[in-house]
Amino acid sequence: MSTTQAREWRPRTRSTDFYTESAMLWLEADTLIRSTTHGAKSLDDFCRLFYGPPSTAPKVVPYEFNDVVKALNAVMPYDWRGFWNLRLNRVQADAPLEGLTASGWRLVFDAEPSLAEKGDAALQKATNLYYSLGLTLKDEGTVIADVVPGTPADAAGIAPDSNLIAIDGRKYSKDVLQDALKAGGTEPRALRLLIQKDDVFETVEVHYTGHARYPRLERDTSTPDLLTRILSPRTQ
Repeated sequence: MSTTQAREWRPRTRSTDFYTESAMLWLEADTLIRSTTHGAKSLDDFCRLFYGPPSTAPKVVPYEFNDVVKALNAVMPYDWRGFWNLRLNRVQADAPLEGLTASGWRLVFDAEPSLAEKGDAALQKATNLYYSLGLTLKDEGTVIADVVPGTPADAAGIAPDSNLIAIDGRKYSKDVLQDALKAGGTEPRALRLLIQKDDVFETVEVHYTGHARYPRLERDTSTPDLLTRILSPRTQ
């Protein structure tokens, strides 16, 4: 059996999401070390200890979970085994944002994309609706590239590699799409999408409440800003 997976279905199998989520877990570990040691130690100390001398030619150096726990305890004594066992084994619907919160920031959503998001959309030639309807659209052919599991688009039965033809009886365009999202409010509503899959046309109802949503980081001034310190350059 082939192990090759169509790109369009990768969001459902979460093929590489653990890389992103593990970065959030290490952010939490870093904020914990910095806060507990009052800035005297950080994850940098762990990296220097775990990946540091002696300097050798490239080679494979296996390690185990116990080695990670031991190195972390050398930097700052703590129940690191319990810390990682809890976070690596739990199952939850939302992303692990504890480290973000502890670093003095919070996740919010705006109705307009940032300049970076606009630039990325232009580069990718696609429209990202991950955080609202739960899909992405390629500009060429208005192809639905991805559908995020558990989102309104997924609940409506929309499949990747379909074509979006019309919204609420109007021929699809980016302006028509934005008008439909801007018309939303606090009450649930149904967007009627005309979808083409191969030679079949079907009108599906996407039940959605609210407007367009694009993620932002917002400063929480009640907590010290550790994230800026973590992300600052190590050299000038």
